[in-house]
Amino acid sequence: MHLLLILMLIFTAAAEQHVSVVTVRVGDEVILPCNKVTEGRNNCDRTSWSFISSTSATLFEAGKIQIKTADKSDRLNVTVNCSLVIKKVIIKDVGQYSCRQLTSEPNSVYYLSVIHSEYFHVSC
Repeated sequence: MHLLLILMLIFTAAAEQHVSVVTVRVGDEVILPCNKVTEGRNNCDRTSWSFISSTSATLFEAGKIQIKTADKSDRLNVTVNCSLVIKKVIIKDVGQYSCRQLTSEPNSVYYLSVIHSEYFHVSC
């Protein structure tokens, strides 16, 4: 069921616009760039980042991190050029991330895939 939901999210977003798939390992840091950011904006105040998985949430809006859950808020940051930084990635971070300027359609859409590193451990 969970896999079906993920596939539906990918194909729905893909039908509307280009979705970049980003794959990282648990514990890594990932930077998701926000394209077409208007120059001269203070604190990315007209930029919004949202997250869709089994639920949806606004992560960043009006120049501030909006999500208050302990497993995300302390690991999120937005750079000066409005890129979203996720530190110490966990499995719960899997999903679709969208960046938009508040006056436009999403201009950057990513599907974040997370690999648990034990699956790739090679013993000699």
